[in-house]
Amino acid sequence: MTRAVRAIRVFFNTYYEESAEKILSALKSLGYDLRVERSRVVPELYYVDVRVEDNLEEAKKTVEEVIRRAADDTVFGIKVYVVDASR
Repeated sequence: MTRAVRAIRVFFNTYYEESAEKILSALKSLGYDLRVERSRVVPELYYVDVRVEDNLEEAKKTVEEVIRRAADDTVFGIKVYVVDASR
């Protein structure tokens, strides 16, 4: 039997490693388990899965706030959405 997936998926783009590291360290400070990948085709595109065990919608709001505070003008195309395959 497969394990249910409950996560918040984050996509963002930046040409600057420092900006990406700032966002990733802000997300790590929340205490969630993160899985970070970069696109092989478009290296400035970052994918982040944030594993969540508690309320997904509340966690999504928290993640959006943290990203908004950590992001600067060099970060663009930010998309945050919930993945709940536990049903």
